[in-house]
Amino acid sequence: GMTSPLPRAVEALRALAHAGGAAAAAPPVPPWDLARERLVATWALPALELDLLTLAVLPELHEGWGDLLASLQGGDRRPSLGLALRVLVPDPAPRARAAVRLGSSALFRAGMVRLDGPDRPEPDRLLRPSRVITAFLRGDRPDTLEDAGPVRRVGTEDGRLLLAARPSLQATVARLTRGAEPWVVRLRRCEPDDLELARAIAAHLGRGLVRIRDAGPGPESVQDAALLAALGTEVVWLEGRADVRLWALDPGPPRGVLLLAPPQGASVEVGDAVPLRAFGPPRPTPPELATLWQHLVPELDGRTLDPLANQTRLGLAEMRRAVIAGRAEAEAAGEPVTVELLHRALVEGDDAAAVEPAVVSHPRVAWDALVVPEPIQEQFDELRARVAHRVTVHHRWGMGGEGGDGVIAVLHGDFGVGKSFAAEVLASAFALPLVRLDLGRIGQPTGIVDTVLAEADGFRRVVLFDGAESVLARRLAATQLLQRLESFDGVVILSTSRLDATDELLLRRVPLVIHLPRPTAALRRRLWERAIPDAARGDDLDLAGLATRFDLVGGEIRSAALRAAYGAAAGGGRITQADAATAIRLEYARRGRPFPEAG
Repeated sequence: GMTSPLPRAVEALRALAHAGGAAAAAPPVPPWDLARERLVATWALPALELDLLTLAVLPELHEGWGDLLASLQGGDRRPSLGLALRVLVPDPAPRARAAVRLGSSALFRAGMVRLDGPDRPEPDRLLRPSRVITAFLRGDRPDTLEDAGPVRRVGTEDGRLLLAARPSLQATVARLTRGAEPWVVRLRRCEPDDLELARAIAAHLGRGLVRIRDAGPGPESVQDAALLAALGTEVVWLEGRADVRLWALDPGPPRGVLLLAPPQGASVEVGDAVPLRAFGPPRPTPPELATLWQHLVPELDGRTLDPLANQTRLGLAEMRRAVIAGRAEAEAAGEPVTVELLHRALVEGDDAAAVEPAVVSHPRVAWDALVVPEPIQEQFDELRARVAHRVTVHHRWGMGGEGGDGVIAVLHGDFGVGKSFAAEVLASAFALPLVRLDLGRIGQPTGIVDTVLAEADGFRRVVLFDGAESVLARRLAATQLLQRLESFDGVVILSTSRLDATDELLLRRVPLVIHLPRPTAALRRRLWERAIPDAARGDDLDLAGLATRFDLVGGEIRSAALRAAYGAAAGGGRITQADAATAIRLEYARRGRPFPEAG
């Protein structure tokens, strides 16, 4: 057994104390033989290093040992390196050789014991054991690590669910965990929540999961995490703070599974004996997400959940929050939960602002608010169907094209015909936020375009690029933009007022090109009817006459109707024909167009 080294170290310390006339009595020795055996077996510690570790830990376990050491060292309650060596190696010559060997020992390199007091001579520096080692010898786990947050055990039930619903993730985890331990794994941030990845790895291995957050840039936290992984039976996951730039771990743990999640751009280095594995699983496919949604909302028909499954950047935690919010709203209304409520919960949960000068909005416009000729309406219906049935056509039937998995459309027509409004209608139909960027105002668009697309990728937002003619008219810029869109997974609408300024060859690469013409008199009447509700109409208001007389587009009609409404409200009545005519006259003047006088 391993009972002899401990009494030897303790008896040597007691003998030194007795010889120095120390009055403090040494407390009893704890029954930790099995734990010490595990330490020796894990790190192959020689007897001297085990004895040194023993002396370092004693004052952490009982204050009586601290009292004894303080009586020997003039107040220091932890043993100095020099005192420990004098206790364990009485002869000076062997003691000097032992001190040299300790400099490269795993005891210090792995952080099991650290030397405090960098301003002191080395023999006077104090031995401080890792919290992990101290807790292990006590038979438990530390509450916190040095320079890190609390140590928490987290459940792995969601990991099992993810593995069952996502065959691609299961295959990736299986490849990652081939071969013998130890495994030091860097989680590459390609998922909404690294916690899901950690849970999946632990669930695949059939182990528990320990989470440590806010680990600092120094070596202590990553060393402690490695010690915890080597001594325990759980997977250990370490998350770094923003100030982490490098985590160095040499040597790595001799056994166990350590997951490292440093901030973006940070480096991780481990010793040659333990290769670093990178874990960057594929993004979930829409069918896999449809399976997860069906598990979370089993009362809804699976195919009705397909539009939600388009959003491939959603994590399981975010999906759960949306279900909870959707159920709460449904319960408050006394109705069953619907896909629309889940969509709304997801949209309300997206509070991230767009990078300037892009602007994010959350439109809620009815589909029938889109007033266009019937052939144009059919094109919009097709665009809507490409999103609603994408999971079936692209993934279940395997009829998706090469490159990206997104939906790209070009809307072109005169100023004010409703291109931006149509984008709001589409975003409302898809129940997604709308991010709008005017390409004509930003000069070189590459950087900002990439950022906007990255934030919207995975059908997270609908992207509207206004003023697209400023890019499409330049062949190189247009080629770069369209190549970027080919790998984009989402909805992009390119709005332009000058289709003739674009390269027709490039536009053939866009599946949907929709022309919004100036509205006819019949369509203008429908626009006026939508713009001015019945409750606001005066008795003499002739919407048919307004539509016939004034050649206005949808945006101008909505602007004039609002102007007329404020004028009527200020006068205490409803909108009259005179109110409308005054507003229309101002709208013509604002556009610099002559007002058509009555014939």
